[in-house]
Amino acid sequence: MTLVPLFLLRARREGVCVHIPSNGTITFGMFAGCGGSATFGRIEGMPGQRSQTTTQVSVEAILDFLPDAALVVGKDGVVSQCNRNAEETFGFPPGTLAGRRVEDLIPPRFRSGHEKVRSGYEDGPVARPMGAGLDLWGMRFDGTEFPVDISLAPVETPAGCFTVALVRDISERIDDRERITLLSERDRIARDLHDRVIQRIFATGLGLQAAAARTGDQQALQRINHAIDELDATIRELRTSIFELESRPSSSPTRSSEVRERLLEVAARAAEGLGFHPAVRFSGAIDLHIGESLAADLMAVIREGLSNIAKYAKARTAEVSIAVDGREVVVTVVDDGRGIGTPRRSSGLDNLRSRAEARGGSLSVGNRDGGGTRLEWRAPLDGD
Repeated sequence: MTLVPLFLLRARREGVCVHIPSNGTITFGMFAGCGGSATFGRIEGMPGQRSQTTTQVSVEAILDFLPDAALVVGKDGVVSQCNRNAEETFGFPPGTLAGRRVEDLIPPRFRSGHEKVRSGYEDGPVARPMGAGLDLWGMRFDGTEFPVDISLAPVETPAGCFTVALVRDISERIDDRERITLLSERDRIARDLHDRVIQRIFATGLGLQAAAARTGDQQALQRINHAIDELDATIRELRTSIFELESRPSSSPTRSSEVRERLLEVAARAAEGLGFHPAVRFSGAIDLHIGESLAADLMAVIREGLSNIAKYAKARTAEVSIAVDGREVVVTVVDDGRGIGTPRRSSGLDNLRSRAEARGGSLSVGNRDGGGTRLEWRAPLDGD
């Protein structure tokens, strides 16, 4: 985008209308220091057209018509005039941007270099984009930075040569580009997980099964079968992650990770009281179904379940499972401790039961097959 030539620009302010032919050039009789009004010495049209007579027009009328931030900068680097969009883009109070050095509008780390570039442009000014191929940054009045596109055009006046800079905030464009890059990278990771990682794990599991069939050592056989079970669980978790990578809504790309991180954080905080880190497993499309209020209930379930293990179970291991199947969510907390023993009144468990029942779900707590305790909390997904 360049400032000149402009196509049939119509600046309407107080009944004044200026027509500029598509290949016309503008010579200003006076542009700066004119008290808000400029004289067009002549407006040259296309070949064969009659030059129009001198017209009095407000400079602000033209600048304010432009859709981008517009700055008129002298050779001394001082902004002589600007439009409202410039004040809004750079966050300056009305009437306070003109008179500032243009270097005040860029981050400090770029200022010394910008002065050299500006001096070089003044030696041969032409209408062109600024910094082609470079990342350009502006700085607002409050010090915040933002990416910009800038186009430059020289303007000759009796008072000297000025440069008109059109500045556009491209923050949304950068955000869209980064979002597209993120989605592309997410798709690549999902493909790699499915085509390479899962296949290798599956092949390893088949090898272990073949080894188990040839061994007569019962202890070794138990270890091999346990390893196979762990690999199967890992494949299930990877497939869940792949599903979420491929189906996560682009409008809320962090929702799933935020829910997972919060649940994992609750489990991690329980490690100090337990004396070990509990295992946490996820199954199903967590991101598509777990909203804010349901996430709060799940955090309460995990916190209470692990707290009870730390207080009463004398366990060496504990595992938390959060599973979603499209209809309901089930949270299971198990340990290998001494079991629940004699049932006791617990306000914490009563609270979890109330949370489940309020959602049309249930809570069960009992001894686990093989030793330890099993807590299971479930609730429908509808209505969250």
